Amino acid sequence: MSPYYDVFICHRGPDTKRNLVSVLSGMLSCKGITSFVDYEMPAGSVVNRAIEEAIKRSSVHIVIFSPEFEKSTWCLDEVDQIMNIQSSPGTSNIPRKVIPIFCDVQRSEVLQRAVDSAYNLKRSSTKKVKRWAKAVESVCELGRFEYNSQTMCQWENCQEVVVEVEAFIKKEARACSSLSNQYRSHQGRNPAQGYDVFICYVGEDTKRNMVSVLRGRLHSMGITCFDNYNMNHEPEINPHIEEAIKKSKAFVIFFSKNFASSKRCLEEAKLIMNMQWPWSTSSTTRKVIPIFYDVHPYEVRHQPENSEYHKCSVTGSTVQEGDQSWSKSLYELSKIKGFEFRSENM
Repeated sequence: MSPYYDVFICHRGPDTKRNLVSVLSGMLSCKGITSFVDYEMPAGSVVNRAIEEAIKRSSVHIVIFSPEFEKSTWCLDEVDQIMNIQSSPGTSNIPRKVIPIFCDVQRSEVLQRAVDSAYNLKRSSTKKVKRWAKAVESVCELGRFEYNSQTMCQWENCQEVVVEVEAFIKKEARACSSLSNQYRSHQGRNPAQGYDVFICYVGEDTKRNMVSVLRGRLHSMGITCFDNYNMNHEPEINPHIEEAIKKSKAFVIFFSKNFASSKRCLEEAKLIMNMQWPWSTSSTTRKVIPIFYDVHPYEVRHQPENSEYHKCSVTGSTVQEGDQSWSKSLYELSKIKGFEFRSENM
């Protein structure tokens, strides 16, 4: 007998598996909510049968529409099965809920294609296409969650979905307020109190994905962090940031493509490393964790001519402003054991 799941996540793998689905399923798991995603099926499973059983045994169905979603007959079949269960309550006594998410695609576009039955799929009968279209149209009528990977932050937007799932499963309206209030309380922390973690990064590279997820995960575990979230556009370090660095216990530094072109990031890295030197006046032991995001550690260490890190060149800066000290800080940071991530593999 297949196990029951709280949530079934319907998605097209190449579009969302390594980002939105991975983050969402992880967040649900952290709340003790079980979810089924097809790439976690054990070897030897009969795929279509396992998926059909998981759909039947889940109380919440999340359908993630993405640019290529409707080109997959598997995805369309799943939507059809999900909506059949919704329209035939006599087949199960499990309360159900469907939550659509429109990822990098407009709800109106998906709805219009459904209304027009505009699915160009070979070897699919007209009858089947119309059935798919009807199911997709029904799901679209339920929708209000939209996610744009270019402008929105993953954790914050997934959090809204998790809140709705949790409220439905627990049947407690207070679940909605408790999660959001908890998040806001960490966001509003006074710098004078100090932080557990300071996150150093360039917003345009990592704010909406890696930093969003890390910050949210830390907050959910009760770990306070300062990430310069609302000031990341500022070109230079300011006293508020300096104070946050001095009062933080650990540092996570995201080295990305544009890191070395940001004077603020370079100054933050230098200040962090200055507190690590043997001659530092700080008596507190700090931990520094470098994350190399779409860059190799050797680029940060050696700053070769063909690299974005060459001489840490910042527009408008001079050697007197700190080029040598920036280079030295990056060199020392690159020798610390950290993590490497490639966006194309995530």
